[in-house]
This record gives sequence, structure tokens and C-alpha cells, in this order.
Amino acid sequence: MTEQDALVEKLRGMTGWPADFAATPYGAEPCDIAIVGAGHAGIEAALAVSKLGLRTTLFSLNLDSVGNMPCNPSIGGTAKGQLVREIDALGGAIGRLADAAAIQYRMLNATKGPAVRSPRAQIDRRLYQELAKHLLENTEGVHLRQAEIVAVLSEPVVRKSAADQPAKMPPSGAKTPEMPSSVEARYEVRGVLTRSGAWHPCRKVILATGTFMESRIITGEVSIDSGPDNLFPSHGLAASLAAHGLKLQRFKTGTPVRINARSIDFSRLEIQEGDAEQWTFSFVNEDNPEFCPKPTRDCYLTWTTDETAAIVRANLHRSPMFSGFIRGTGARYCPSIEDKIVRFPDKERHQIFVEPMGLGTEEYYLQGLSSSLPEDVQERLVRTLPGLERAVIQRSGYAIEYECLDPLQLESSLEVTDVRGLYGAGQINGTSGYEEAAGQGLIAGLNAARACRGLEPLVLGRDEAYLGVLIDDLVTRGTAEPYRMMTARAEYRLSLRQDNADRRLTPIGREYGLVNDADWARFVQRRDLLTAELERLRSTRILPSPERDRIFDQAGSTPPQGGISLAEALARPEIGLDELAQLDALIDKSVDATLAVPADASVSVSVDALVKLPSNLPSSQLSQLNPSQLNPSQSNSLQSNSSQSNSLQSNLPLPNLPSHLRRAAVIEIKYAGYIELEQRRIARFKKDERKRLPADINYGAIRGLRIEAQQKLAAVRPRSLGQAGRISGVSPADLAVLSVWLEMWNREQSSEQRTNTVSIPAPGGQNVELSRNSAGKNEAEVTNK
Repeated sequence: MTEQDALVEKLRGMTGWPADFAATPYGAEPCDIAIVGAGHAGIEAALAVSKLGLRTTLFSLNLDSVGNMPCNPSIGGTAKGQLVREIDALGGAIGRLADAAAIQYRMLNATKGPAVRSPRAQIDRRLYQELAKHLLENTEGVHLRQAEIVAVLSEPVVRKSAADQPAKMPPSGAKTPEMPSSVEARYEVRGVLTRSGAWHPCRKVILATGTFMESRIITGEVSIDSGPDNLFPSHGLAASLAAHGLKLQRFKTGTPVRINARSIDFSRLEIQEGDAEQWTFSFVNEDNPEFCPKPTRDCYLTWTTDETAAIVRANLHRSPMFSGFIRGTGARYCPSIEDKIVRFPDKERHQIFVEPMGLGTEEYYLQGLSSSLPEDVQERLVRTLPGLERAVIQRSGYAIEYECLDPLQLESSLEVTDVRGLYGAGQINGTSGYEEAAGQGLIAGLNAARACRGLEPLVLGRDEAYLGVLIDDLVTRGTAEPYRMMTARAEYRLSLRQDNADRRLTPIGREYGLVNDADWARFVQRRDLLTAELERLRSTRILPSPERDRIFDQAGSTPPQGGISLAEALARPEIGLDELAQLDALIDKSVDATLAVPADASVSVSVDALVKLPSNLPSSQLSQLNPSQLNPSQSNSLQSNSSQSNSLQSNLPLPNLPSHLRRAAVIEIKYAGYIELEQRRIARFKKDERKRLPADINYGAIRGLRIEAQQKLAAVRPRSLGQAGRISGVSPADLAVLSVWLEMWNREQSSEQRTNTVSIPAPGGQNVELSRNSAGKNEAEVTNK
């Protein structure tokens, strides 16, 4: 038998082998981690893996579509902007890429409370893709490969009991050991197979397939096997996953038409200008005086009309959404125009945003007009909008269906429970959106790399990050439709603001190897400056004077009788940044603060430091994207000699801090009472999170649990009592029974004494009787008093 014959025989014996595979397999270059898909999830996953010093091959169906934005050409938005800031705080790239390609910035909900303020940027779509690809090409340990993955191949593993597994330490330095994995995996990945027959052995696989698995695009009565933007779909991979016993779902999303700018009457549209004050997604760019935003482009607003609605209603019989032609479940919070007209018949009009696709194109995107109606209907539909009566369509809207995993099959590390070494990230996990995908990619990449090194995964809590909320929702509750992050999903959103993402997460990113020396130095300086400013506000008192009282009177606030600290003044709702500046003017500015980093740790680098770029790529946009600044293993060590440092802001009086630090200080002061209350709620939340559940509970033997609760708990296998309470179908009464069972189990683990039956009071006037069955397991039964 030849070596190739032996390889073929070996591969054919693995789980996931495609039955109709035609090519002759051959051994290709191995890697530590194979990543399937180079969208926003795949990019972050690859960069995270490289930061831990491992080798990854990043596969893409088309390398010209790396970092593609097939839908809205924007980054951020409500809750999504918080995700971008969190990814940046953890050392991810999406924030810096967005800053380098942004053509308009807006802070959404700026007039509302800080908990719901969310940054958003309009993006030059093509420039973003070029920058993302260039970054990956110049990151050590990342190999880009254009190929279609048709199978993930694995071998069965020998099952082990939970008792044989060592106790795990929880993430983020918690003291309580984590329970072993819920269920022993049935398979372990060995590698991936391309359509051309290349066998890539690897230790871990991350699936970041987006909307490509068995995808088809639908416009009216026409259906085409295709990925977004008419790219090739992925065939075969879904069947390989199904061969592992994994449950797949079919979801749907859509996109609107794109029109030519020369056919738009902008005089009839409502202008949507960007914010006058400069801000950035990346915390690094906030402190970088050399960061230069690009020329801005305005967005515009128009509205649907009665004629728009009439055309939609007259053509519902041709809509694949209402004819049954579309089988996939669509996103609730991103409805098509036909869905809006049908679901909200009393609404007179719907807003449509007209957004530029970039600086180098005349295409405009019509946000809010997503549609899968036939092309001829779309033509008439667009021309009913004021200002678009002569619109020329360049790309038609369409719906796209695709396969994805049921996320209840995932662990909190984003590893598939039944397939050891297989991770999911992005839309394959049932989410929608670039930002949700990027966040999952970073976590999956980090945890896959840590697993290769025998380290425990990073699992962020719901109290730590929107990323924690996102992943916990997926693995605990699952999703029956494309999941979109919203601020309302976060119970502790005042503590999870976009302005404090670095203070929450950069120390964690540093601990886990994602934050390099230069970025850490900048963070420490920002944190220390903010701490000093908060102390100054609390300790500086202003005595009564006519000038001081005049400031309070003009603000509509009663002047205090005696002295008052700046913090006490800011706590008044009438006193804001303008009044603080006036009060500061009464104080002797004798203390300066300097935000400095070592000279050799500058984030801004010359283009000469990078590889030669294509002549048509704007080199000025690359100054924030030096791969070495995104990779701790390549960054220069910090110099302790103060003579080698330079200032980002020189001679900076504390009252005149950078605007982002001033705002952060004011928020901390004004909302201190609310934040303290929320921290108390978080303490109670953590109490239940620390109550770890054994991995091998026989929920069917806990007779006090309702059948639905038994089934849901057995399916999800929650790590803690807190997570169990978040499972749909587990009632407070069920949780009380489980809590009592856990209390008894913990007693038995810590004591040599054994009881046959114990009756413990439970909420609701009930008792829970605990007994030992013949198998040595606890049984619980609820009885009324």
C-alpha cells in the first residue's frame, strides 16, 4: 500500500468524510488551528491565535472578500458599538480597522443616559477590506489560503466519567474551582479537507462560515445557489457537521438595493451629518495626536410613502417571504420592507437612510429597504421615495438563506460540546452582525489557542461585558432566529458602558496575552489620569463667592450655603461639563498631568515600516495598523528610562483633560449612586454564579423538577445555579428545588456523614425531601406542608 493509499484509507475511516468526494486526498501543510472563513469572526480569531504564538491557516472562499461587509457599510450602532469597544479593549482589531476606514462618526443616543450611548461609524467598505487583508498578510503565524473546506474530520474519543476529570480553575482569577466539562465529547477533530483534496491536519478548528453554508439568494421567484454578493456558496461542510450528530438550523437575512449617487436628488433628502467632535472606536486612537480621520461623507434620510405601501401590498403574492418560498427564519429586529408594511399597517411611513458605500464609489446603500421582492417591483418601489424618483439601481436587494448551528450545542468557551477541538464563531452560531461575529471570533480564537496549550478558557460573565451577555444568551437560551445584540439584553448596562470598556477588560486582555506592551502602557496612563481626576474632583472644595454663586444661578441650580466639592457640584443634574470648566477657572491650576508612553512604543508608524503596498491603496490609512502593534509577541519591551519618553499631551492641566477622560469622570460622579446600586445587584448575581453545579447531575432523578425543567437542564448542562436560572423553561420553583439539591450535594462532599432522608424548607410553603437512590445519587421530591 502506498503512502497516499494509506492516507486515503485513514481519512475515509474518519467521521465527517463526504460520501461523494471525488478528488484524491493529499497531505497538505499542518497547522495548530484551522479557521474556516475570513470574515469579521475569522479575522479576530486568527489575530488572537497569533498573539499566543501559534500557527493558523485562515481559509477563505475568495481572498478578495476578506473582511467583507455584504450588508450595511457601517460598524457599531446601539449595543454593537459597545461590542466594538470591548473587542478593542481586549486587543482586537475591528476598532482600529473601523477608525482607519471610517468616513463618518456618530454617537447614537447622545442625549440619553450613558448606559445606552453607542458609537457608530460609516465605513469605506473597500478600504476596510484592503486594510484587513493587509493586516493578516503581515501578521506572523497567520497563513491565508483561498480554498473551500468541505469537511471537518474527526475520530471517536473514549468517554470518561466526570469524576475522572480534574477540577478546573475559573477564568479571571476567581477562587472557586470550575466543574469539569458538562459532557464528555464524542469526537475529537483531526483536521480539515478542501474540495481539491488537500488534507490539513490541525489540533483545533474554528468555524467562522458566516452566511455561506448551503446558502442561496432569493429575489422574487428566482433562487440561486450563492453566497452574499454573488460569491460562491459552501457545499458539503454542513453535511460533514451533521455526520457528527450536530443539529443545524436554517436562518435567513436580507439586504437592500444599492443605487447610483448621480441619480439621487439630495436637495429633497434630510441631511444626517456626523458629530462635530472627533471620537474613535479604538482607545489607542483616542490618545494619539497623529490619528487623522478621513474626509467625511454625509448620510441622508428619506421616507416611504403611501405609494410605496401600495406597491408592496399589491405584490405580496410575488414575495418569497409570503409565498412560502423562503424556509429560513429571519431576523426580528431587521425586517424587510414588505414585512414592515404587513406587520405595521397603521404606520404612515418608514424611514430610509441613504448611506455612502465609500469614498471611491458612487454607490449608496438604502438602509431600511431590505427586500426580496422581484427586481421589477424593486425598481418601482425605490422610485416612490422622495428624492429617489429617478434612482438607478446598481445592485438589487435579495434574501439569503443559510445553515447554522444550534448554539445550545456549544460550551461557554464556544467549543462544540460533542466535538472536542471544534469551535464556532459568528453567524454559524446563530447571530447576526459584524460586531457580534468579531467578538465571538476573538473569544473562540483565544480559547482554541489556550486549549492547545492546556490552559483554561476565558469565559466572560454577564456582569463583565456585552460579550459575556452575548455568549451566555447563546449557550444558555439558544436562539430560534438571528440573534442581535441590544442594550436591553444586558442586565447591568450602566456598568457595561462603552466609555469604560478598557477599564473593565484591558487588564483581562493583558492577563490572557492579547494586549501588547505599548497598548498596556497607554491604558495604565489613562487609568491613572482618570483616578487622579476623580480624586481631585472629590477633594477640591470651592468656598462661597459671588463668582461661584453666579455660575450656579446661571445653571438654574440653587447656590450652596457653604463650601462644596467639585464632585458634589457635578452630582447636581443642572451642573455639567460647561459649569465644571467655569468652576475650575476659579481654582489655581498648579498641577499638570502628562499622558506619556515610551518613544519606541508609539502606535503611529511610518508606511516604510510596513511591506510595500499596492499603489492604489491610501497609505495614510495604515498608520494605526502596524501588525507588530497588534501582536504582543512582536512588540518592543518598555523602557524605564524617563528620558526616552515623549508626550502625547504636554502641559495638560487636570481640569483640561482629554475630552473622553473628562466625560468619563463626569459619568462616574453623576451616576455614582446608580452604579453603586447596580454593583450590589452584581454581587447578588455573582453569589449564584459561584454555586457550581456538578457535571454529571441526573436531572431526571430530581423528582421535584418539572419535566420541562428536567429536559432543558439536561440539554444545556448549566455550569452554575445562576446559569440554570436563565434557561428558558426553568421556573423559580424549579430553581429552588435545584438549589436545595445542590446544598445537600455540597454537604455530602464535605462530610463523611451520610443521611438517608433530609427534609429542608423551600420557598412557597413547601419542603424538599432529599434521599439516596440505589445508584448513590440524590433524589429530591417537593411536598406541601
